[in-house]
Amino acid sequence: MNPVDRAERWPIERLIPYARNARTHSDAQIAQIAASIREWGWTTPILVDEDGTVLAGHGRLAAARQLQMHEVPVIIASGWSDAKRRAYILADNKLALNAGWDDQILALELADIGNDFDLNLVGFTPDEVAALTPEQVKPGLTDDDAVPDVPEQPITVLGDVWLLGKHRLMCGDSTSVDAIDKLLGAEQIDAIVTDPPYGIGIDGQKESKSKNPKHNRKAHDFRGWDSERPAAGIFNYIIAAGVPTVIWGGNYFADLLPATRGWLYWSKGQDGLTMSDGELAWRSEERRVGKEC
Repeated sequence: MNPVDRAERWPIERLIPYARNARTHSDAQIAQIAASIREWGWTTPILVDEDGTVLAGHGRLAAARQLQMHEVPVIIASGWSDAKRRAYILADNKLALNAGWDDQILALELADIGNDFDLNLVGFTPDEVAALTPEQVKPGLTDDDAVPDVPEQPITVLGDVWLLGKHRLMCGDSTSVDAIDKLLGAEQIDAIVTDPPYGIGIDGQKESKSKNPKHNRKAHDFRGWDSERPAAGIFNYIIAAGVPTVIWGGNYFADLLPATRGWLYWSKGQDGLTMSDGELAWRSEERRVGKEC
């Protein structure tokens, strides 16, 4: 029998909370549930077995007791095995948690009903609502691409490694084997994707029409990125790692790399907005990855 086919009203003292219920309810949340029952009434009965043990609705039962109710609506799961009852107690809580939110639609809904309805009844805190509707950032007084002056005592200096959760970020030279070893620590490399700072001002490339300073050859000339190629040692290090590797601009270092049939070509298709129409990448894996990329 489907439990919803058997709906009844039971005295509240007949219901027995499941002793091993792993789901917890704070006093604040029970108060929220009680407020929702006062506002909307009972929209979801409590699920019990034949003996009155609660399988779903412990929070609603606690809220009903807080509201000093004498009866509560129940639906009865008849004929369920012990394993089936215990599994459903977990599934009822966990399956709902597996859902997500479309933040854009959620923000629109909360904004639409916020003037006419108490959003505390919906369960969202003021901080959560505010996070969905961030304040508009006012335009700054400086150029978006302006680089601030280096402070006399910078917070981060060459060689520092920042731990960002599972991630590690280093202030250093990506062409230095010693710097890479320090960054990795005891971790092992799984894959390498790199674009060595070289080849921007090579003869044959055109002038960029873009106003973005990253596409301005003068900026690259100033940094001296094309003065000399990275040393062979860094490429020996990369190859010795023996992991799947992609090196953009690899055509400039072909004599330092093993022969491969796995070259990639990036057709930029930006009609003069960058200093090249395309770019080659050396790849350690030789199998074909697609017709276009």
